[in-house]
Amino acid sequence: MKAGNRFKKICKASWLAEKLNLTLVGPDIEVVKISPWNNIADYSLVFSITNSLETERIALVIGSEKLAGGSVSVLMSNNPRLDFAHAVQIIDESIGFESYDEPPLIHPSVKIGEHVVIGRNVKIGEGTIINHHVVIGDGVEIGKFCKINSGAIIGEGDFGFERDETGRPIKIKHLGSVLIGDYVQVGSLTTVSKGTIENTIICDYAKIDDHVYVSHNCKIEKNAIITGGSILGGSSVYGQGTWIGINSTIKQKVEIGDNALVGMGAVVLKNVEANEKVVGNPARRLP
Repeated sequence: MKAGNRFKKICKASWLAEKLNLTLVGPDIEVVKISPWNNIADYSLVFSITNSLETERIALVIGSEKLAGGSVSVLMSNNPRLDFAHAVQIIDESIGFESYDEPPLIHPSVKIGEHVVIGRNVKIGEGTIINHHVVIGDGVEIGKFCKINSGAIIGEGDFGFERDETGRPIKIKHLGSVLIGDYVQVGSLTTVSKGTIENTIICDYAKIDDHVYVSHNCKIEKNAIITGGSILGGSSVYGQGTWIGINSTIKQKVEIGDNALVGMGAVVLKNVEANEKVVGNPARRLP
């Protein structure tokens, strides 16, 4: 899969420091892509809101001076998320990111309904059914024998902002896409948003009902079932065999363990352990 988080050409740390009016601590390294803080690649730009970062990768980090050392150079920032948003904007305007520029690759057996929109670099596997009025954004990969019901939107969405000193929301450009495994079902009028830096992931045999919102960078593991009207906050994780009840709301970055059950209408604000059952608002464990 072609990554949308790679630059069209190399970016030097000193150049970005000057553009952002930030102090560079450490070697003037070259970076070629954006990485998330929990999956840092060599020669990448990342931001961190913590004072510690364990990595052996060569990276340029927007954050605390305390992070500098070893293979890590730092652009000193009092507001790393905001400066990261500005950095991505500057790189996009001055250097550019690799674009999705190839036509879709669709297996001959795929059935496609009326008024379907399919973006560039999309891959759709054998036996998959795409019903009417579906929108599939650039770079999305859909596996074998999936079913995407009418009106679903997969691989769009870019709702990420950080407020500047005046309170004005500054957009954080979304560079990822969506990866869908085999035998997955996505319901009518369901939205699966593309990832911010890496991809939103839906694993084999997962089933997603109608009117569900899957935010950026969610990961839905094998055999999970997400029922109608659920809202899955950004970067939340759903273990194998989980059941998410009707109209549930899951806070961003929450992890739901394997085979856990979230009851109808629950508002989940913290992690749920494997095999647990939680209900209510805020969600609490059933005895």
